[in-house]
Amino acid sequence: MKNLFALVGFGTIAFVGLGWYLGWYNLSRQPGTPGTQKFSLEVNPTKIAKDGKTFIEKGGEIIERLSDEKEKAGDATNSAGEPGPATQLFTAPSAQKTMWNSLENAPPPILNGQPVSATPSTR
Repeated sequence: MKNLFALVGFGTIAFVGLGWYLGWYNLSRQPGTPGTQKFSLEVNPTKIAKDGKTFIEKGGEIIERLSDEKEKAGDATNSAGEPGPATQLFTAPSAQKTMWNSLENAPPPILNGQPVSATPSTR
């Protein structure tokens, strides 16, 4: 829950700072009656919409360019159509080929260069 509040707080601060920098709003102070001050906030929604649209378009272009580069890199490195080394990580365990079907067929463990017996020895 604290992380959610921190995320909302960060988003609010980022929006306020970015809006101030990009000129989405203008905050001004004017003298009021003696001893008081007036604050005026002017919001420019057309500038916000225009900048938002530009941001989305630029983001789409960047994503397209990165995906094209990824496809080109994939085509160049794997032109034979063979699966890559990480394929085993993303396939189901039943589809993976294993060296041993069970522990009975596995070789014994080796300790100090000598095979270790699975059964305890009696001395």
